[in-house]
Amino acid sequence: MAQYSVGHQDRMQHTTARLATLPSLRLAGNAYEGIGIPDCIRMGRRAAKEPVAAPSFQLLRQALYRKSLLCTKA
Repeated sequence: MAQYSVGHQDRMQHTTARLATLPSLRLAGNAYEGIGIPDCIRMGRRAAKEPVAAPSFQLLRQALYRKSLLCTKA
């Protein structure tokens, strides 16, 4: 079974702290947590769902929607 290299937990703590400053960005894959296919599927599903709930994503989506309405009325 594959293993993470020494210091992986420290790197992940640093990465998690940096990700907290970017609310719409999510990472998924075996490089982060869990090395098996089920782990990757779980992380991918979680990553796909979480940004939709992020306030910054909602604001961006609303702004794009309003802009599209303005463009279609012209």
